[in-house]
Amino acid sequence: SEEDIFVDHSLKIKSFLDGKAKETKGLSGEKLIKVFRNAGSLNQDISYCVAKINNFIKLFLGLRNYKEAVASDFEPSVEDLEEAKKECVAFELDKITFSDVDEFYLEEDEFSKLVDIEI
Repeated sequence: SEEDIFVDHSLKIKSFLDGKAKETKGLSGEKLIKVFRNAGSLNQDISYCVAKINNFIKLFLGLRNYKEAVASDFEPSVEDLEEAKKECVAFELDKITFSDVDEFYLEEDEFSKLVDIEI
């Protein structure tokens, strides 16, 4: 069913974001979920969302110049998008399509509601 697909996609996205958070000391999965939701509300393209996540992490770690990021209005470059596309394929996110980022269950309370329904 369509709901099952969203649950599956949500789990893949959440797992991807949690993995990124674990790799980045001091950054929470919740923060990355917010960045993902914000990106997804601007552009319904999974690789764009991943590029925004990667850029956020680079800024957080001080690997990207904040002034340059502001100057580009925090938009991913062509290189950022290419890198994100490859990452989407590697993490099996590339088949995910959506029209509304709020369709995904990413926060803990949303998962517990799902589990309650299934029991």
